[in-house]
Amino acid sequence: MSHLVALMYHAIYADETELKAIPEEDKPYAISTEQFERHLEILRLNKIPILLPDAITETPSHGVILTFDDGDKSFHRHAYRILQKLGHKGLFFISTDLIDQRDDFCTWGELKEMAEAGMHIQCHGQTHRFFDDLTEQESSLEFSTAQKRLQEQTGQPVYAISFPGGRYTKRDIRIGKSLGYTTFYTSDIGTLNLDKAKQNEPLPRLAIRQSTSEPEFLKMASANSHYIRKETFKYKLKQLIKKILGNRLYHNLYKAVTG
Repeated sequence: MSHLVALMYHAIYADETELKAIPEEDKPYAISTEQFERHLEILRLNKIPILLPDAITETPSHGVILTFDDGDKSFHRHAYRILQKLGHKGLFFISTDLIDQRDDFCTWGELKEMAEAGMHIQCHGQTHRFFDDLTEQESSLEFSTAQKRLQEQTGQPVYAISFPGGRYTKRDIRIGKSLGYTTFYTSDIGTLNLDKAKQNEPLPRLAIRQSTSEPEFLKMASANSHYIRKETFKYKLKQLIKKILGNRLYHNLYKAVTG
């Protein structure tokens, strides 16, 4: 089994005030700055390298890629500053419409600063809608509109996407490839397969939650095979429930539970 993994983060908060400002449905995936810095320390102590965001095609033997979804203000306020201080790079996936619409998200100026410092600012769709709910034309627009906006604002080429909610179809992979995307991150559970990466096939990630303990984090980062198998079973069960209920009902149920 591969010992390469992509870790998925969301919002990071420094204190209770910042935690309270995070929407209820997002709090299960929010972690403190203290937790985040401790994660980086665990990686250092266990000699697990933090790879460059595009190093997946360079056949490293083991390590982690740090990914961040959505565009929360804490990307710039905390994650970027901590990574910059320690000399690491992250892969930040942005829903472009939300940058213009939400005060609790990064500004374009902040994202440009991050890009100029070597962070990879990539696509999380335009509107944060689930791709498997879209028509083919809508899917194409999500890819292309976000890609153009990100390139204009950051000056970086856009080569990667993480699908909102991890939801996509084979059609969406085909559309993305036709528009020049080469890397497709999902919310599927697993380790990174180099052959799939080179063939531009969907890549799994491991989601960091507020409840993630330090021993669990180390299992994730070291690609512990028993942990991966257990989490894969749980994920497939959740996907089955999601398929039965449908995206909208499942998401509404999730919001009701987390709220």
